[in-house]
Amino acid sequence: MTPFGGVLYQNTLGSVGLFAISVATGELSEDIHPLSWGKQVWIPLGLSCLFGMGLSTFAYRLRCMTSATTFAILGNVCKIVTVLLNWLIWDKHCSHAGLMGLLLCLMCAYFYQQAPRRAKPEEKVETEVTMHKETLIQRRGDDSGATKSNDSESNTHSIEKDAEA
Repeated sequence: MTPFGGVLYQNTLGSVGLFAISVATGELSEDIHPLSWGKQVWIPLGLSCLFGMGLSTFAYRLRCMTSATTFAILGNVCKIVTVLLNWLIWDKHCSHAGLMGLLLCLMCAYFYQQAPRRAKPEEKVETEVTMHKETLIQRRGDDSGATKSNDSESNTHSIEKDAEA
């Protein structure tokens, strides 16, 4: 699915829910006459729809180019920047305690690190077999005392037999 197809699909699903809510709350029973609306209503409504589609398309494309963690952090930082700009423009939106909470969120986002990747199951098995072989070599060396065989091929063969057992 293309990013634009995903946006259309998502907005269509959202419109169904919006229609159901507007029917349940009785908004459609009022006398709404869209044909009587002038340019002062249609232009902002159309621009709002275009900008919303543009933002959704950008978000879908960004999801394809970055990891989910990066996308989530970017979204949270954008929300925080929006709140801070709101606070700078209008003075009755946020308390000082709320701004301190935002500062804490910014600090946490800054110090966040992605978790290291887990080893694949095949790598774990190989590591365990290698560790088991090393343990057998150490035990064999301890059991035989001072006498060790210099023939590495026979040691490897006998260690593999012990590992299979």
